[in-house]
Amino acid sequence: MSHILIEEENPYGNAGAFVEDDGRTVYLYRVPAEGSVIQPSAVWVRNLLPAPTEADDSPVRGMAPLMKADSCNHVEGSPALQSDELDLIWFPDGTGVTLYVNGEVEAVLPPWAGHDFVQGYAREARGYEASTIPLPPGDSGFHTRLEENREFWNRRTRKGDWEEYRDRMLAYYESFLGRHSQYFAVDQKIPLLGIVQFNDVLLDLKRPTSTGDQSRTVLVTLGMGRQPQPGIEMYHENPDEILHSEILTFFPGAPDFAVSLLGRIAAYPWKTGRFFDHGHIYESGRTESVCDFLISAHAADAGWPVIPTAPLHDDRYPIRMLYAVPATQEDVLVARAKGVDFRLQRMFDR
Repeated sequence: MSHILIEEENPYGNAGAFVEDDGRTVYLYRVPAEGSVIQPSAVWVRNLLPAPTEADDSPVRGMAPLMKADSCNHVEGSPALQSDELDLIWFPDGTGVTLYVNGEVEAVLPPWAGHDFVQGYAREARGYEASTIPLPPGDSGFHTRLEENREFWNRRTRKGDWEEYRDRMLAYYESFLGRHSQYFAVDQKIPLLGIVQFNDVLLDLKRPTSTGDQSRTVLVTLGMGRQPQPGIEMYHENPDEILHSEILTFFPGAPDFAVSLLGRIAAYPWKTGRFFDHGHIYESGRTESVCDFLISAHAADAGWPVIPTAPLHDDRYPIRMLYAVPATQEDVLVARAKGVDFRLQRMFDR
């Protein structure tokens, strides 16, 4: 009879993981939360029965397959795991998870699970089978990254860590936007997030055609850059440069709902498992004339001058600024047809 040895939701609440013993095998599973685009995945952990010499046809009968004899370390089967031996530690973006047995790495479902026909890694694996491959050597960069995952969560739970990030980023924003007018906490436990409003900004900002020419309001996120956006590393050759981002928007005559809208944007990656990047479009679902955004990583294309470089995060990672330009539904339709860069050029070409 199957039973769950350990289960845990990731800190952001957009995915969960559990280890299942079905009396024959043990597997580590990742499952998405409702509304999340994180894909379900599974990695073999160990056989509890003697390994077959041929590929197991158990999946045809709705059961997890045994690993073949030539692909596992213990052909006679391994001992069952006990719940009190197990720990799960998530990758910082919440899309990957590592299973530890008595403090040792047993299996890994990484953020790239499912790519190149590999779901994950297992200590008991000897070769490729059941979409599982052996763990890399203990002195490899892979294990260094697993240890960094542990250190990441230790830092995030350290007293004062959030306050240090918040104060450092607020000082950074004020260095070029002037003193902030208001600070709003986003209703979100993890990650901690805030929205900062700056009124009457004197910076040389260009107004997009989508807005009026009223008050020169700038809104910025604070807290997005404290952890990687989920899944973004799979889409960039040098992910360290783009893992951590904050968002700025120049919104002349900002409506009353603008702050809550940017709060939704700030929380969006960790609610859904999606990330923001250059050329993306955010549609709010609201009906007001200007309630959507076009996202650019290029300051000039979004009507901004060159701004100072943000301080490194954890003394290692750059924090990339993304610029959200308020957009009408017409802007969104054109951007979808011809690209965000094309539409932004027209919105500032006057």
